[in-house]
Amino acid sequence: MKTKILVFLIVIMFLVGLTGGCLKKIREPSEMPTPTPSGIVPELEPTISVPKEFQKDFEQRIQLYNQKISEWKVPQFHTMEFGSNVIAADLHLELKKRLALAQIDILADELKLDYMDFYPTLDVFNVNSSVSKQNIKAYDEVISKARKKGLKVHIVVGGGNIFTKGNPTKKFTWDEFKSWNLEVVRQTMNKYHPDAIFVIADPWYPWFPGREDFFYDIDKITPQMIADLAKEGAQLAKSIDSNVVVGVHLGVEFPNIYRPDYPYKNPAELLLKEVVKIKEVDVCGLYPIGLVGLLDPSLPEFVKIAQDNGKEVWMTATSFNELRVFETSWAVQLSAKYITASVYWAQLHNYTSYSYGYTLEFISYDRDYLENLPKIINRRTITYKAYKEVIEKIRKSAKNTEI
Repeated sequence: MKTKILVFLIVIMFLVGLTGGCLKKIREPSEMPTPTPSGIVPELEPTISVPKEFQKDFEQRIQLYNQKISEWKVPQFHTMEFGSNVIAADLHLELKKRLALAQIDILADELKLDYMDFYPTLDVFNVNSSVSKQNIKAYDEVISKARKKGLKVHIVVGGGNIFTKGNPTKKFTWDEFKSWNLEVVRQTMNKYHPDAIFVIADPWYPWFPGREDFFYDIDKITPQMIADLAKEGAQLAKSIDSNVVVGVHLGVEFPNIYRPDYPYKNPAELLLKEVVKIKEVDVCGLYPIGLVGLLDPSLPEFVKIAQDNGKEVWMTATSFNELRVFETSWAVQLSAKYITASVYWAQLHNYTSYSYGYTLEFISYDRDYLENLPKIINRRTITYKAYKEVIEKIRKSAKNTEI
């Protein structure tokens, strides 16, 4: 474990070093995207030049990605479903709702994906306010449009949304969190009848730096307690709709990285080994974040544990953005390479579904995207282009057989 943590931190330091410097946007002589089904010709999002002092590092990174893409490409692709997320936070704001509806057009009409991921902000189901009611009304509109466009709807319960949009001054007891999580499973199942529901998500989120105060006695929350919550959520979802696909959306081993004193070593493995025993769970969402995650030696081990216990494995909400610091950096150009590499990795390890986690990156890398939305709404990025190309490649050559 110490060796893994050291390697992780070394790579993190390297990536942070790539993001420095004063950057200038330029337009690359890339081919413009083709017209959308609605006849709109999207404008190519300007990419960012690589400063001379980082050129060598950038080229080395590209070389590593190319090496892994070649190494992980299988002789024959298999059938895989593809999806991406649609923004769900603050949809009471008109521009945010407009963005969400535009993302559905991109997913359905342009990329021709199979499904959308939707992470409802959990407090809107528990707070009786005008803002919450506006959010729910917007959710109704977004989900209705997705279904009309032929997209399956996958709803993810939990994760950061339960904390980032709740009352930041409130601490949760485990029983409060558990009751809240289960109530949202109940309400989303009854109201939206999703094709798939992930009843827990990013269970290690409270252990992230700066978020230690969300729970009382955080280090007393055990992997078994999280697994028990997953079991109750899965049973609840199946009791409402026996045909719904139930999943658990699992992250990496944050407790031992950020909290070395956490009493349970290898908690992600302990949790996974309990989750795969739950008969109502159909899918384990095992996803890496960035090249660091793809190269983590524990990930293929986790995949094998899930598959050996009869669970499908999906790459849920993966992204290049390892440190969430690349939005305006030239380094985000590597996201196109990451998409190809991670899809190939998923094919190599017999994943049956792949979802890229940040649909916004298909339109723009601009931090001020909401303010500039009218100007950028019809733009498309090299991240979009890479996802479109790899999906078409997989679908064209895949054998239509079960794994």
